[in-house]
Amino acid sequence: MPVQKGKLKPGDEAKITAKYKYLLDELDSEDLVPALFAKEVIDRDDMNAIESKATRKEKIKVLIDKLFSAGSGEAYNNFIECLKESGYELVAEKLESTDSTPSPVIESQPSEQEMDWMNNIPDKVLDEVIVDASASKLAFQIGTGWEHLMLQLGVGNTLIEREKAKGAAGDGTTTVTNLLIRWRQKEGKAASWRHFFLVLKDLYEDDAISVELENVIKIACQQK
Repeated sequence: MPVQKGKLKPGDEAKITAKYKYLLDELDSEDLVPALFAKEVIDRDDMNAIESKATRKEKIKVLIDKLFSAGSGEAYNNFIECLKESGYELVAEKLESTDSTPSPVIESQPSEQEMDWMNNIPDKVLDEVIVDASASKLAFQIGTGWEHLMLQLGVGNTLIEREKAKGAAGDGTTTVTNLLIRWRQKEGKAASWRHFFLVLKDLYEDDAISVELENVIKIACQQK
């Protein structure tokens, strides 16, 4: 039977989103990928995408991203079973005890204090791929720490240094634009706003990046 694709049930998505950073810190893809593949939560292409990443955290980010689009059937329940079977009973319990009521989408943009980004941006926007024009606009909103963002997105350090060398002195916006476009070209449909915001949120909460949040959200919502 082919692996089902599509959005998770809203309640299941809400639980994973609420515990996203906790899952990044606690899980190891090597423990979960075989079991998820066996239960047909992910397919072989998903496995390859996960294993292509260099670090544990990068692999888990891709795994969770794949889980978000694993369909509205039994994907979440099978994920919980895999956690329990792989020694992550406590993680499974925390997920199951999480409030599954999705936060309502609001029309006004969230302030910098409202960090629950994923519940304040329409799913239609989150599922869109970041286009070149948006990448150019984003570059003007991202300050110090942009290298961390690129590395967490999966852009290799060699490519980062190459683009930095090509750019004019002090012209970081061109470098960031080019790297975002290269990331989108490499990742294809996986280079979504959802993926971008998940990585950005993690870095922002760790004070590892300077960014104009409201402007970034506006760029995403106004993308054509």
